[in-house]
Amino acid sequence: MPGSNDCKNLPPTGPSTAAKKNGAAPSNPTGRGPTAAKTTTPMTPGSKGSNKNLMKQVLQEKNTKLKDENSRLKGTENLLTMGIANTKQFFRAAKILQLEEVEHAAKLAVAEAEAARKVAEEKIKNSRVDPMHELIQKPTTAEMKDSGSRGRLLKAMKLKNNKAEYLAIQTTVHKLCSRIDLDFKVLYNAQPTSSLTKLFKLAQWNHPHLEKFQNDWATVELVKQFLQNKQKANKKQKTTQMEKWEKEVVSVR
Repeated sequence: MPGSNDCKNLPPTGPSTAAKKNGAAPSNPTGRGPTAAKTTTPMTPGSKGSNKNLMKQVLQEKNTKLKDENSRLKGTENLLTMGIANTKQFFRAAKILQLEEVEHAAKLAVAEAEAARKVAEEKIKNSRVDPMHELIQKPTTAEMKDSGSRGRLLKAMKLKNNKAEYLAIQTTVHKLCSRIDLDFKVLYNAQPTSSLTKLFKLAQWNHPHLEKFQNDWATVELVKQFLQNKQKANKKQKTTQMEKWEKEVVSVR
């Protein structure tokens, strides 16, 4: 065939046998197909030592930074711990101070109460008498008559020079007679003992001078007078009403 010899004489297009044997990359004169393999420059012993030093320096810098950060965190932790401790100490001190103030106030209240009690006892001591040493005996009927027709009880109660006190005692006893509901229709001897005992205690409380009289005879005399006067007034009122009624009956006739 014509031209067959020319085809036989063309160079092969694939990789040569020698290239395959040598392991070299096949050439690509047309620039198509897979690119040629890149080649790296082999490292020398000097360059390897320089890289190691650089890496070591970087690691040392990071380690230093980590140590600094750790120190900073420990400092912050110490500050927080100190702050908590100071806070606890502050509240503990405040609590102790509050307890001390409460204790001081309690002691002050006790001292004031004790002082008030002493003042009250002293006042009672000065105002009240010892019945074992200063009891005034009840005067006899003859002694009462000898003192005159007016102011016998006033003189017997040793209040001749203090008539205001006598009148105050008399007024208190009269009010107490109404307060404890004595029976004004009967005399002294018919009154309930419990009511009279209560009256005597209240009278003494209002007027310590009455404690000086043995068996409360002064208060007894004041109560008797009051009951007698009440009965006289009631009798007079009844008499008046009776007279008025009789007049009305006569007028009707």
